[in-house]
Amino acid sequence: MKVYRPYVALILIIILFLTMFLFHRLNERITVEQPSSFNDAWIYESTTIDLPIDLNIKPGQIYTIEKVLTTDFHEPQYLLIRSSLSNVSVYLEDVLIYEKTYGDTLDNPYASMWHMIRLPRHIDGQTITISFNSPYAAMSGQINEIFYGSEVMHHTYIRNTYGFRLLIGVISFFTGVLIMLSDFILTRKHDRGYAQLGLFVVLLSLWMIAESRMLQFYTGSTLLIGSLAYLSLPLFPIPLSSYLMDNVVTKYKPIFKYIKLFFFAQFFFVIVMYLTNTLD
Repeated sequence: MKVYRPYVALILIIILFLTMFLFHRLNERITVEQPSSFNDAWIYESTTIDLPIDLNIKPGQIYTIEKVLTTDFHEPQYLLIRSSLSNVSVYLEDVLIYEKTYGDTLDNPYASMWHMIRLPRHIDGQTITISFNSPYAAMSGQINEIFYGSEVMHHTYIRNTYGFRLLIGVISFFTGVLIMLSDFILTRKHDRGYAQLGLFVVLLSLWMIAESRMLQFYTGSTLLIGSLAYLSLPLFPIPLSSYLMDNVVTKYKPIFKYIKLFFFAQFFFVIVMYLTNTLD
């Protein structure tokens, strides 16, 4: 088998650059430090607790944690809080400095959100208080990890921790689109199987993107952040059921018709219940 010289040169160049990349001096790489943990020794109802924690709190009840700030807060810092379907209020020496509430309008539903709060300088020795409340039994009492540091530290932490989830979701989305387009590009006789599989992957990828915890980097819509996962969940089984019914199973095909109808009904049920303000 004859190998042309240009291909040999290309392979050698790739090997050279990979070698240079793998054996670089690690201390010359530009890095961003991790934000500092702010999880130890909080006070909840005269009891010392560490975060994360799930307290036994009734839905709708306000629960509060507080802490005296150390000398690390002599200079400006940013707090990073992850709320789980709950309202958040932050006080400094009983003065409200940040508040986010949800559920008051249809376009502002409860959503699990990142909260980045800028704290002023020279507040070491002061007491910071954080209050939460959630109408959901599964989320009421849940307090996630809290961090402090610079704004770029928090952005880098979120991207490094959850960016891979978003990347997988985006790759899956475009893979699904390509599968759907291949029906028109690669086949003379259109096969609905490509379209069904592609649509299944696209809808599944929307759920993955919604669960990546990264949507706030690209949209501030609480309606999108709070609803995308719940709307994509009943949708992606529909094209999968169609594909199985048309291309895989030979018996019990009516069962898949009922499965499709069930998920269609569930999807519209979710929308109607929300628009009529009956259920979230």
